Amino acid sequence: MVGDSGLWALGIILYELVTGTPPFNGETMPELLTKVLQRPPPQLRNYRPDAPEGFEAIILKCVEKDPARRYQNVAELAVALAQFAPKSSRLSVERISNVLTAAGLSTGVLDLAPSSEAYAARDATTAQWGSTAPPTRKGGVVGLAIAGGVIALAIAGTLVYLG
Repeated sequence: MVGDSGLWALGIILYELVTGTPPFNGETMPELLTKVLQRPPPQLRNYRPDAPEGFEAIILKCVEKDPARRYQNVAELAVALAQFAPKSSRLSVERISNVLTAAGLSTGVLDLAPSSEAYAARDATTAQWGSTAPPTRKGGVVGLAIAGGVIALAIAGTLVYLG
């Protein structure tokens, strides 16, 4: 099962995939640990001003210091990411949610917008990203990060079901 630390790690990975830099750096291990434990990560939009606030909020929720304030399971994270993912990922999100519900790890009451609403939100977000900054090579990294996150969540959900 992907626990608190796994969801935190997914947030760190998404942050680095989108920005190209880890959210915490240090010259020494104690310095790095101090930053991880005591400081919030730099705002994602410092590196990617074209990133929607909602996407940044998802990553920040993953890396919350207090585990109770993070997503409680991968299904919640998958539902949150769905609005920024390609249309084809909706099926993966639904599968993750169903697997966790069947395993008794989720109530099954996840706020997954109907397909047309989710697609409209994603299309609006894509238009905003495209209009706020010229296309860059990093734009592909954002899509790759989201797709990788959804794939990681699907794998984690399957492992929970099989475990």
